[in-house]
Amino acid sequence: MPLGLGRAIYFEIPIGFKASNPFNFSMDSFAVCFRTLSLISRTFFNMQMKISRKHSLAKRSGFTLIEIMLAIGLMALLATVVIINVDRIFGSQQEGIAKFKVSEAFKTPLTTYRVHMGRYPTTEEGLQALLKKPASDTRGRWKGPYVEDTSDLEDPWGQPLQYRFPGVKNPSKYDLYSFGPDMVQSDDDIGNWE
Repeated sequence: MPLGLGRAIYFEIPIGFKASNPFNFSMDSFAVCFRTLSLISRTFFNMQMKISRKHSLAKRSGFTLIEIMLAIGLMALLATVVIINVDRIFGSQQEGIAKFKVSEAFKTPLTTYRVHMGRYPTTEEGLQALLKKPASDTRGRWKGPYVEDTSDLEDPWGQPLQYRFPGVKNPSKYDLYSFGPDMVQSDDDIGNWE
């Protein structure tokens, strides 16, 4: 019988006892009913776990040859796709890396150099002044190196970054740019003025 307002609630336990009204039977009856239901459910659950463990161990003790071959085939397919597209994947990222390097990555080293030396490196000193003490530092103000190694001074194509101070495109600051993938000075140069 469904539960609802004004209807009796029935509990049935294995010994045949029925309690038609939850307010009229004693707490002992309710406890017996609850204990019996929990015992039945635990027993059923334990039996199911034992059965499923036996079947799973008996059926699945390793991988089949087809599963292994399928996994190897998928790995070979993925490797082929990656190898074919590696130029497209990294080629498009190199321009983004160059743009980040000239517009953001050198702000801190060049500003720190300016704070210590009182000026940006000259065009003649170039970015090498961030790595090695310039000859113009006679007062010992250079506290570098401001970059870790010479590869930091190169663009993603392995060419040295170009530096000018005072800048032509940024007259109050410096021009820092890469010639880009064509490696010659042209309109497609990647600079900190864009």
